[in-house]
Amino acid sequence: MKETNTNKINVAISHFVYKLFSDLDLSFLNIKEREILTKYFVESKDFESISNDVILTRDRVKQLFHKALIKTVKYFSCMEQYRKENERLSKELSDLKFKLGEAIKELADYKRAEESFVKINIEQKFKFSKISIDKLNLSKRLYNCLEACGISNLFQIVQYDADDVMKFRNFGKGCLLELENILAERGLRLGMFE
Repeated sequence: MKETNTNKINVAISHFVYKLFSDLDLSFLNIKEREILTKYFVESKDFESISNDVILTRDRVKQLFHKALIKTVKYFSCMEQYRKENERLSKELSDLKFKLGEAIKELADYKRAEESFVKINIEQKFKFSKISIDKLNLSKRLYNCLEACGISNLFQIVQYDADDVMKFRNFGKGCLLELENILAERGLRLGMFE
């Protein structure tokens, strides 16, 4: 009864090893090593029978067998390391994809905000271009300076900054202060549409 159980265990182990060796890519072993391992594990032969089959001494078969086993263990150790590294790199790639997705969403939000801002700017420019300098209640001197420069509406004024308007003919600090105050009353400033 005890021998029967041992035989069943040996048969089960042989089937397991046979399945394992059938599914393995043993290309990292040379032809003799593959042949010896296959004969030992799959065909369940002992070293003596293997030595007769491959025409080598029994000791040489044992040496090749041990060498092949060591190579196999090293190979699978490396494969495990590669698997772990692959998992780590896959996680990093997944994280990068997530970050890229977030960056794309952020860029899309920024683009929508920019388009909205441009639309508002266009609407404001159109609105300001309709307001004539006649309606701004300017002093005669300031009115004449702006008119002499070809400025006829509010949009044209806010395109210039303070340095630019100071270069207008007959335009002094008094005119600059008056113009800045008039614009500030409307929530505007010089140079806002440069």
